[in-house]
Amino acid sequence: MNPTHYSKWIKRNILENDFAIENEDYEVLAIECENPQGGRPSQDYKLSAI
Repeated sequence: MNPTHYSKWIKRNILENDFAIENEDYEVLAIECENPQGGRPSQDYKLSAI
């Protein structure tokens, strides 16, 4: 699976969705690991299933 597909899916279906509420429908998790090439910190998402 191409990881860019997941990031596009999250952005389109969660982050840009007016009906998805942070800390209610999903949580943003910061992944703390060393990135030798720099760049933005990694994030993951925990989706709630109601």
